[in-house]
Amino acid sequence: MARIWLPNGSMVGLRQDVRGALRLPLRSPAFAAVVVLTLGIAIGATSSVFSVVRGLLLKPLPYREPEQLVRFYGSWRQFPTGTASLAEYRQDHEHLSTMSGVAAWGYGSGSLAGEGAPEHIGLGRATSSLLPVLGVKPALGRWFSKEEEEPGHGNIIVLSRALWRRRFGADPAVVGQTVQITGVPFTVVGVLGEDLELPESFDAWRPLPFPADQLTSRARSSRSLRVIGRLAPSSTLADARAELALVSARLRSEFPAVYPADSGFEMTLIPLLDQMVGGVRLTLWMLFGAVVLVLLIACANVGNLLLARGSARERELAVRAALGAGRSRLVRQMLVESLVLALLGGALGASIAIWGVDALLAAGPADLPRAHQVRVDGAVLAFALAASVVSGILFGLLPALTATQTSPQDVLRGGSASAARHPRRLRRALVAADVALALVLLSGAALLLRSFSRVVHVDPGFQAAGAVTLTVGVPGNNEHVRAVLANARQRLRELSAVTAVGGVDYQPLSGVANDQAFEIDGRPVPEGVQPPDEEIRIVTPGWFEAMGIPLV
Repeated sequence: MARIWLPNGSMVGLRQDVRGALRLPLRSPAFAAVVVLTLGIAIGATSSVFSVVRGLLLKPLPYREPEQLVRFYGSWRQFPTGTASLAEYRQDHEHLSTMSGVAAWGYGSGSLAGEGAPEHIGLGRATSSLLPVLGVKPALGRWFSKEEEEPGHGNIIVLSRALWRRRFGADPAVVGQTVQITGVPFTVVGVLGEDLELPESFDAWRPLPFPADQLTSRARSSRSLRVIGRLAPSSTLADARAELALVSARLRSEFPAVYPADSGFEMTLIPLLDQMVGGVRLTLWMLFGAVVLVLLIACANVGNLLLARGSARERELAVRAALGAGRSRLVRQMLVESLVLALLGGALGASIAIWGVDALLAAGPADLPRAHQVRVDGAVLAFALAASVVSGILFGLLPALTATQTSPQDVLRGGSASAARHPRRLRRALVAADVALALVLLSGAALLLRSFSRVVHVDPGFQAAGAVTLTVGVPGNNEHVRAVLANARQRLRELSAVTAVGGVDYQPLSGVANDQAFEIDGRPVPEGVQPPDEEIRIVTPGWFEAMGIPLV
């Protein structure tokens, strides 16, 4: 059996140091408890935030060569992250030479009928190229074909894995069955293996149709599609952006009514992962930096405790040195004690991290991207172990060196003033570091509170206090839907706690927009001139009153 020989000792000496360190909690339980609890809380907080950072920012998307995936935007001066129209997708995006493939999807919803109560589901409309561009395949059945994008051929759906499990009990025989969505029969042709990691999630997918009237120049302003692409093997982001700049210039020249010169219109793109997590990236890294500062403060505090304990052990260490123990052996023993305490704190921190991850996700926004990827796994536990070891060295090494630098003869004769000044100077330095790190944290917290106060006091344009929402899906034709909603509004108005009731197709601040071109009766748009377009919402009587929006 091989043995590792260490300076001034062997494996036997190291085992003795470890056994002595393990007895430390029994000899000084209060001291050990304070150190372990301090480190446990700090390492737990750091590991919890690292778990979120890893799940959201560091894990690649679960697709083939995910770094090649990009998200397209129509960028305007007033709206830098605009969507695309059917005409723009079919006539512009599909012909980009720097892309090996492009795909698009749009919003939809419906009421799924069947066994049990009807369920309102998100029903995405996607092109047949979506899964091939992402590089994934359904777990059961198939995806859409190009022919099924033609109008009149799209009454088929592919279920998400979550809906398949929740509504159909993970029954593989569901493929080929017919289901009713808002009164319309759809044939299930497939089930996704994993829910697609896209900026928006849906319970089921159906083909995106391309009606002829939506491919005209006048329809270019009806924008509601999200478009992604995969870079060609020989293309880079810079190449793709250069090509989009040329396309943008051509569109401004060819369709000046749609893309006015003063609108600032540019077609642009960013990596798909950046688009998904860009809104939380800076916040998460700032939060991670804050908890690392907390861990450093904890190390400084524990270092102060070890310095005080080292001063109390000066005579013990001096006697051991007088009996022949070298300084390196004494430093090693004290460092092993620190590492044992740090590992105990790390074990406590790992337990705290399991709870902390759930608390962070609960405190975060409901639409936090990639939240299902956040978990305490082997990588997070390895991070907690590494944080424990590094912390043990950080707070243990200097106190160990300081406690053993005093001459044993001076200590046994009663000590010296110069020797006593060393730990005091180090303690003052650690206190100064404590204060400096705390000031950094307090300054960051003050800035965050200031930003939060500004967000809280932003006027959303409606009265949010006291407003509650309910999402429903009503099957049937338009007359039936109107009758059901009118009856529901009437019954809700009869409740004593309700003062106003109204309905809308898309709630404010939902992130869903329905941008449509329109014409005013009696004021026809001249040929060659693009009709105006605005975001359209369909509302019922009483909605403005319920939202506290005055009409002028």
